[in-house]
Amino acid sequence: MALGFVTVLFTGAVALAGPASAATVTAQLDSGRILVNGSSVDDGIEITLNLAGTVATISNTLGSVAAGSGCTQSGVEAKCPTGGIDRVDVFAGDGIDSIRNNTNLPSTLSGDNGFDTVNGGSAADNLFGGFGDDKLNGNGGNDRLVGSVGHDTLNGGADTDRCDGEVETNCEL
Repeated sequence: MALGFVTVLFTGAVALAGPASAATVTAQLDSGRILVNGSSVDDGIEITLNLAGTVATISNTLGSVAAGSGCTQSGVEAKCPTGGIDRVDVFAGDGIDSIRNNTNLPSTLSGDNGFDTVNGGSAADNLFGGFGDDKLNGNGGNDRLVGSVGHDTLNGGADTDRCDGEVETNCEL
């Protein structure tokens, strides 16, 4: 009986250890927005529109993206139709994450815990660093950038931006 108990503990430890590089991000449509949730390890999340602006592709340069409600799976990416969508919200989770909004949709992008790099798109964005030394780049639009705990570097970019961080560039408010 004791041998079986030891075997169960060992098997459980192997299952929990798993590969750290297998980061799966999820993407779904939710109440007029594209909602992206990161994994508990490092993610490289990118949101890009096709030329016609009718489909958003969500990719993870460090893993895969699982398509949720309203989106379809396309290899390791998720594709979400943009009809009726008015924003993108990304919550990266733990890890050293990179978020890039390559769209003209307003967004809320949160790096959460870790040393994150967050890049807004061409519309008005809300960027949050979370815990860790983060780099936030607003790019176009009237953006709000909030660093939180850590030594954060914020660059509002073009237009009129509001910043709250240790190092601020191109922040008018």
